[in-house]
Amino acid sequence: MYIMGMIILVIFAVIGLCAFLSAVIDFCCCKCRGMTIVLDDLEIDSAEARLRKAARMYKENCDSRLLVVCDKGEPAYDICELMKKEYPFLELISPEDIKIP
Repeated sequence: MYIMGMIILVIFAVIGLCAFLSAVIDFCCCKCRGMTIVLDDLEIDSAEARLRKAARMYKENCDSRLLVVCDKGEPAYDICELMKKEYPFLELISPEDIKIP
């Protein structure tokens, strides 16, 4: 039983060491620079989950932007406004504001 406990302890120690090294590497170097995350066609069912995932991606990357294309008439607009209070870096733009060259 002692050997089994030691094996489990070593496995968890290796996993913990890998997680620690990954966190240190993520802290020291940014993955991407100048990345723009654009969310479009938000549905009311998945809007919050998509916004939270995009916010997590924004926080992981240095020098990035998070744009949400949502019109005031869409049902997901209210969710975007609530999420903007929680994530002030979120930028709401309407489809008319998008300029395609």
